[in-house]
Amino acid sequence: MTISVRDREDGWVPTADTFGARLALVRQRMGWGNVKEAALACGAPVESWRNWERDGARPRNIVDIAERIAERTGCDFYWLLTGPRSTSGPMKPEVGRRPVMLRAPAAA
Repeated sequence: MTISVRDREDGWVPTADTFGARLALVRQRMGWGNVKEAALACGAPVESWRNWERDGARPRNIVDIAERIAERTGCDFYWLLTGPRSTSGPMKPEVGRRPVMLRAPAAA
């Protein structure tokens, strides 16, 4: 699993530095006991979800996947897509991260 923790004097804190770690946090928050349950609830292939969470792989269509998961879980789309927002400067990208092109809003 890609969730990492930072040790602190007052206990450990999970980090959400990768897409897979954020998926695991969403899955836990929703009370889904396993990857299969989460994937089916969000309309994603089970093996793909497992790879994203366990191996740190990122979906080719990450914007569509993040949008679908956010819609079905109520989590913040931008957090799921990019990770925690920094309050002290620019966001640090994931290691090996490719730029993500966001779609322009559809014309009305």
